[in-house]
Amino acid sequence: DTGSSADTKGDYGYRGDVKKKRLVYPELKALDRFTRLFKPSLRNLRLNGMGLKSALNAHEEESISATRFGPRYITRFHVPIFTNPDAFVYLDDERFHFEEGSLYFFNHGCVHAASNSGNSLRYHLVLDCFLDHSLFARLFPGTPSPDSGFTKNPAKLEGQLHHFEN
Repeated sequence: DTGSSADTKGDYGYRGDVKKKRLVYPELKALDRFTRLFKPSLRNLRLNGMGLKSALNAHEEESISATRFGPRYITRFHVPIFTNPDAFVYLDDERFHFEEGSLYFFNHGCVHAASNSGNSLRYHLVLDCFLDHSLFARLFPGTPSPDSGFTKNPAKLEGQLHHFEN
């Protein structure tokens, strides 16, 4: 919210005032175009860095958020910006290496961890989205979407979920 990397109070808030959220560097036109692909479902965007010879302990997060519109499913995506062959993501009992420039659907509801035993930094662009009918149709074209857990009227929420407005 403030643009300071030390200010993490709004990083994972799915219930807060999304109108206050904004793209901190709107002059990054490619990033702005990319995030528009996920609107109005996009809830959070951040750049996660991992230092040299470091790790993130195993943990799991909620995949469902209680909102004033009812329960909402949260989906996460990772886009590695900089990585190295010794940077890994662990999902349950499996180890993965995410390649730079690819978009990964990430199950943050399972036990997950990360490590970077390489000699260079690892940065991932991470997006959290509410899974609504619109995003489901873009992710799984031709697949009928289930009725439960989705917004019944995405157009009604559109103004509230557009948080990267200038």
